[in-house]
Amino acid sequence: MAQQPKQEGGLGVRDLATHNACLLLKLLHRLHHPEDSAWAIWARRSTDMISMKGPADGNHWEGLQALLPAYRCITSVQVGDGASTSSWWDSWLGAFTLAVQFPCLLSHSTNKDVSVQQIIQLGISYNLTARLSSQATLELTEVQQLLASITLTQQPDRRTCKFADTTSKLNTGAIYRASTYSGVSSRIYNYVWTSRAPTRVRFFGWLLMRGRLQCRANLYYKHVLDDDICELCRQQPETSDHLIFHCTVAKEFWNHLGFQGLPLPSVQQLWDMPRPPTIPPKHFNTMLLLCCWNIWNHRHDVVFRHQQPSLRRLLAACKEAARLWGCRLRQRDRHLVDVWCQMFVMH
Repeated sequence: MAQQPKQEGGLGVRDLATHNACLLLKLLHRLHHPEDSAWAIWARRSTDMISMKGPADGNHWEGLQALLPAYRCITSVQVGDGASTSSWWDSWLGAFTLAVQFPCLLSHSTNKDVSVQQIIQLGISYNLTARLSSQATLELTEVQQLLASITLTQQPDRRTCKFADTTSKLNTGAIYRASTYSGVSSRIYNYVWTSRAPTRVRFFGWLLMRGRLQCRANLYYKHVLDDDICELCRQQPETSDHLIFHCTVAKEFWNHLGFQGLPLPSVQQLWDMPRPPTIPPKHFNTMLLLCCWNIWNHRHDVVFRHQQPSLRRLLAACKEAARLWGCRLRQRDRHLVDVWCQMFVMH
């Protein structure tokens, strides 16, 4: 969950294995574009670019070899001399590889790492078994028709990639995002991570809405505590919902702000919180995170500093935090702080 992108409800902690693979893909791309790299020019002299076999060895080179199929999936080739393009595994005749378009013919190939240069100069038949099935024979006819339109040149093959920038350098950040993002967005992202709250409060909001807050109910479930009774009211188990909305002081707090009689959602669906007409809609999520954060801190004061539960002290803490958070809002939105502070006044 922590390594999920924030857009999907995770924390966006970088997956080092995936990130390392993206960086190795950048080296593979440099190997196929050696113009500005002395390392790539040196490596190409003794390396079979089709199979990536050569005198180099070690975990680093094995990692490059393992990522070659992935690199071929994100690149296409404009054939020049055909020497560095795989006839079966590279996309050089349209959007799909010959291996995908002609799987039966591939099964009759004696060398699946043959280059385009070899099959153009020697003919594809030299790379096939003596006897072909009827389906392979039909596919051979189609391939020969495609190859008849190909003319090799003296220029090296040129690879293009949609993840490359205008200078043909691979954008590893874009590859990483494409590798880790499933396309399913989470409402937590728009509610928590786009708010104007400080980073630690946004992290608190993520824990709260993910049900990961270390309240007594969670600690009791993990066998850290002997009971889960709320230390503020001594009446109900201290779940996140109870602490934020239903505990005695919390209920008085929300009623004071004008939420009395409104249906309060679960904290894991804080985006469904109804908004009283007295509270401005803009940055409503930031204001709610401010309130939840100070309720949590008020709980800490009672549990760890042995203070008495106090609505007046909770409202004063929210007012002070609102003043401090005002600098996080844009200049045109800072009038909202005055509205919030008026709400936190104890009449």
